[in-house]
Amino acid sequence: NAYMTKLNTAIFAAVTRSVFGVLIESKSTSPLDGVPDGHIYAQLMGIIELHTYTTIKSIWLDKKWVTIDFHVLRITDSGIAFFKELDAVYAKHKPLTDNPGCGKLPS
Repeated sequence: NAYMTKLNTAIFAAVTRSVFGVLIESKSTSPLDGVPDGHIYAQLMGIIELHTYTTIKSIWLDKKWVTIDFHVLRITDSGIAFFKELDAVYAKHKPLTDNPGCGKLPS
């Protein structure tokens, strides 16, 4: 994927896992069934730049892991499936979470 060549895999994985966990929880706790996009970035802005978040979000949208409607980000069934795969990788390879920059995502 051309996006991934420009984006650190560990950052992508950490942000995706964190945000998708929140989006999954919001399906059962939020009347919106999602989270306003700006709220997501507000939580990440001290960690990543807006351009990085926008790039990551573009990947999610291209892969159809999330939808966005009236600025509300919602996770799809395929996004939930990817989250489960990603979570399994984290469970197996703890260094991926402790040392950004090491490890690879499954293809």
